Amino acid sequence: MSEESLFWVEAQISLSKSVVFLASSEDSDSQKNYILASISAYYSLFHFSLAIMWLLPSSLKKSLKEKLILVRKEGNELPDKNISHQEVKKFLLRNDSNFGSQLCSKFVRAKEIREFACYGPRVTFEDTQPIVGPCSFTTNEIKQLIFDIPSIYCQTMKTIKPKTAYEGDFVLYVLNESQKIISNPELPFKDWFPDSILERAGYLIIDLIDKCKSSN
Repeated sequence: MSEESLFWVEAQISLSKSVVFLASSEDSDSQKNYILASISAYYSLFHFSLAIMWLLPSSLKKSLKEKLILVRKEGNELPDKNISHQEVKKFLLRNDSNFGSQLCSKFVRAKEIREFACYGPRVTFEDTQPIVGPCSFTTNEIKQLIFDIPSIYCQTMKTIKPKTAYEGDFVLYVLNESQKIISNPELPFKDWFPDSILERAGYLIIDLIDKCKSSN
């Protein structure tokens, strides 16, 4: 197996998680549960970005790449445990021009929204009187973020496809295997999501496969 395809399992799992989180964010959005929608949207982008790192290990910083290869070859822990959210952000900022999409800017904005949803709003004091707020984001911004994600994924995958192992076939292989993971009745976290979300995730990954094939 080539170094460029060493992380094929991690790429599959990251893509699977990404589309499941996206489907979950769409479901929460439809129910006007914007706290959960914003958190799921961010983690969809986070896991998709991890998938890009696994598909393009040559674009990683040398020190991180060597560490991940060592962890993968030893097989005692998950390589992605060594990648922080800040590391993903730095990776996207360094490689933004190579992706031909708004992946980096959307990731950064989604991270800000997720942090506000989890930890905000801020509290300030006027004399001794606490003031809560204001809310830094609107629900329309969250809805737009979720709406934009599928097209960003498609554009990013089309752009990176020829840069991946085996003249781009690696991308299609990983996408197809991700679809199998989602549809597998023995999926480890199958009971953690309603069937409707997993079904929607299946459609999302199939759409990605079709659009990547059409770019041949």
